[in-house]
Amino acid sequence: MSRYRAGISISLENGKSYFGILLDTSNHRRMVSENARRERLRSELRNARKRASLKQVEVAAMLGKPQSYIAKVENGERRIDFIETIQLCKVVGLDPLQLVDMLT
Repeated sequence: MSRYRAGISISLENGKSYFGILLDTSNHRRMVSENARRERLRSELRNARKRASLKQVEVAAMLGKPQSYIAKVENGERRIDFIETIQLCKVVGLDPLQLVDMLT
């Protein structure tokens, strides 16, 4: 089965029609879920920073990064890897295990 279906109009089982290219529904659901979890990650990190009464520039200084790094992480322009997430959690006082529980 192809990952993409193209056509002028594609009808789905739910009766809705879509124009153009549509990802198969299982991939689409997975993408939506991943995007929601990324947004939740950013939100939890931002909220933890604010609860700790820290400014972006202060967190960045503790990590040896520019303020723009924190801004880009928080607004989704930059993704962070697992190690960076743990470092950021440590600085803002967020338990990484609780964060993982929130995201799963």
